[in-house]
Amino acid sequence: MIKNTSLESVSIEILTYDQSYVAFLDILGFRNCILGPESEEIASVYKSTIDECLEKSSEIYKKHGFDFKAQIMSDSIVIAMTPNSNQPDEHINILKCLSMAICSIQFHLAVNDLWLRGGVSYGKCKFAENFVFGPALIAAIELEKIASYPRVIFDKNIGNNIGSGEMELASKINGPSIDEEWVYSKESGENALSDFEFINYAVFLHHPASSHKYVTESSKKIADFVKKGINRLPFSDKYIWTSKYLSSINFQKEVKEIFKPNLIYIN
Repeated sequence: MIKNTSLESVSIEILTYDQSYVAFLDILGFRNCILGPESEEIASVYKSTIDECLEKSSEIYKKHGFDFKAQIMSDSIVIAMTPNSNQPDEHINILKCLSMAICSIQFHLAVNDLWLRGGVSYGKCKFAENFVFGPALIAAIELEKIASYPRVIFDKNIGNNIGSGEMELASKINGPSIDEEWVYSKESGENALSDFEFINYAVFLHHPASSHKYVTESSKKIADFVKKGINRLPFSDKYIWTSKYLSSINFQKEVKEIFKPNLIYIN
């Protein structure tokens, strides 16, 4: 017989919040994937992709002295990075690292027809070994809900930390060349896709670290998934939005030729 146990006394540790950037990421339609016939294969791809992306990001950023924490909860991922100071340059570097990490996750999932939605906030958060909580996490979850499409959006108030105004994150975080545009804004493409700045994961399709063969193969996979998904209810609007996002980017000629017959272009 299993005896009932009770805790007569609990040692309470007083926890204090950190001021952190928090990303809450979620897989769109993951429930349908897991209940489908390819459940184990999809779950394996998801876990392997997330584990590798997080491991690489953690290894790189911790070498440079950045605090990088991540936790997976089923189809949700929480990432937190805490600046070491209030200096705008420190916040810019943290945001750039966080954006690059999310870009990697989002791109490598998209290549496997797994689409990420989420939000990035800033505020009070406690990231412990077995749990994460705080107002910043709640804010990131709320952003994920209103993101609606397969995109990871930024809280508009984040710009206050880096001396920029609303919708000006891209100008601070992105580098001078097209392969360093980690954040998409209305200036990145021909048309504004939303009233939020969001992670520009398509940057991997013209990033110098990616081989020509890999870029070509990845472009073909994503184009095929989007083309088929546009007619897949109830997720057609997600694929239509993704099609418009990809069509707004000035890719190199080879990638454009792959995408052109498969995407809905914005007039």
